[in-house]
Amino acid sequence: MVGLAGPARERAPWHGPVTRPGRALHAVGVAAVLALGALLLCIAAAAAQPPGASPELPFLDDHLPVPTAAAFSDSAYIRSGVGLSFGVDMRLSYATGNYAEAARQFEAAVVRYPYRAEIWVFLARSYYRAHLPLKAKDAIRRAATVMPDLNQSLWTPLTQGLLDLIRQQARTSEVQVDCYSLGPEAYLSLFRLCLFADDYTEAAQAIARTEARAMRGRGLAVSLAGGERERTLLDADRWHALAGRMRAEMASLGPAAMAAVDSVPGAATPGSASPPSSESVGASAPGAAGDASMALPIASAVARDRQTERARTLQNRVDFYPARPGEFMELFTTYLALGQQDRAAAVVPALDREIIRVQFEQSTMGTLREAAPFAADVDSLQWVRRQLRAALGLPDTTAPAAP
Repeated sequence: MVGLAGPARERAPWHGPVTRPGRALHAVGVAAVLALGALLLCIAAAAAQPPGASPELPFLDDHLPVPTAAAFSDSAYIRSGVGLSFGVDMRLSYATGNYAEAARQFEAAVVRYPYRAEIWVFLARSYYRAHLPLKAKDAIRRAATVMPDLNQSLWTPLTQGLLDLIRQQARTSEVQVDCYSLGPEAYLSLFRLCLFADDYTEAAQAIARTEARAMRGRGLAVSLAGGERERTLLDADRWHALAGRMRAEMASLGPAAMAAVDSVPGAATPGSASPPSSESVGASAPGAAGDASMALPIASAVARDRQTERARTLQNRVDFYPARPGEFMELFTTYLALGQQDRAAAVVPALDREIIRVQFEQSTMGTLREAAPFAADVDSLQWVRRQLRAALGLPDTTAPAAP
C-alpha cells in the first residue's frame, strides 16, 4: 500500500568518497619531492660544515637538552644531596634573576659533585647573566676538563654559542659608540668584548675611536678659554689615558694583537710629541707637535651617514661663516674618517684664509686690549694649522699673514 508520503525510494549502498586516481598520485608525488628536498638540504648543510667542527648551541636556551657524562653516577649524585639543592637553587635564585647568588650556589654544587653537566651549564649561564662573561667562559673550560667526553657534543659548541652572543653584544655596542656621545665606560666595554671574542682588529678600532675622542677634545679646547678650556683638556687627557691603557692590554697579548693595532689608522702608538695637555694650560697652545693619527674608523652605515651630514654642516660653516679653530679640526678629522683625503687636505687652505681674515680684523683694532682676543684666535688657528699639516705629512711652514 502506498502511504501518504508517496512511494519509498531505494537508496544506493554507500561505498565511501569517490576519489580520482590522478589527484591522489599527484599529492603523493609532491610529498615525496618535499621530503627529498629536505633530505638534500640536510646533506648539503652537513657537507658545508668543516670536518671535525661542532655545531653551535644556543648558549642561553634554558630548555636545551644536556647530555650525560660517562663519569656520572645516579646513586652517587643522590647520595651527595646536590640534586635536591640544585633544584632549590634553580627555583629560588636562577629563576628569580638573582644570578650572582645562583652562581655562588652552583659553584658549591660542582665542588660536592662535579659530574652533573647540567649544573656546569647553568653555572656558566649565571655568570653571563650576571655580566661576567670571562667567568662564564672559564666555567665551561673547567667543565670540559672534568668531563672531556662531552667536548664535541656540548662544551665546544656551547663555547661557540657564548662567543656568538659576545660578538652580537659587541656589534650593538659598536653602533651605540658610533651614533651616540657615550662615556669612557662604553668604549672600554666595547674594547673588552672584542678581546673576549679574540677579535683584535675590532679591539684596535676601539682604541682608534678612543684616541679620536681625545683629539676632538683637544681641538675643541683651543677655541675655549679659562676654566672651560681646562676642563675640556682634562677630559681629553682622560680619553688619551684610556687609549694608552687599552694599548697596554693589547701589548700584553703578544705580537698578533700589536700587529692589529699597527694596521688600524689612529690606533697605533702615537709619537712622543702630542697636542697640549691640561698640564700646559698656562702655556700657549702653539708650538706643540702634531699627532698624525686623527682618523676615526667608521664601522656602521648609520654612523657614516651621521658623519657625512656633520661634515656637510661644518663645511658650510667654514665656507660662509667665521669658523672656530675646533670646527676646522673636527671637519678635518671627519673627512679623514670618511676616507676623503682630498677634502681633508682642502681644510688647510680654508684655515689659511681664516687666519688672514682674523689678522686683518686684529689690525683694525685701535688698542692692544681690543686686539688681544683676535691675537689669541690667530694663535689657536695657527696651532690647528700645524696639527693638520703634520697629519698630512706636510712641512711646518709659516702661516700666511694679512697684508
